[in-house]
Amino acid sequence: MFRIIYPNTVYADQHGEPCIISRATDTEVFYRRRGRNCIASMSRFNQDFEPLTREESELIKRDIEQAEHIAKLRAQRAAAV
Repeated sequence: MFRIIYPNTVYADQHGEPCIISRATDTEVFYRRRGRNCIASMSRFNQDFEPLTREESELIKRDIEQAEHIAKLRAQRAAAV
């Protein structure tokens, strides 16, 4: 299957994390996940990544932020006890 990969599009990796495409060459895809730059081969990208709509990516980001916030609150409560 042939797919054009545009910069600034959002995909989900094999862990369900949203990734923003920085650029793509004929052999590699450069993307950002959780603020880190990553590289995937074209074959790995085609196998492990799926495109997301903007609404889906926003929902995933909010869920991740909420989970991190809850973990931080639990750590603060444990430190206070």
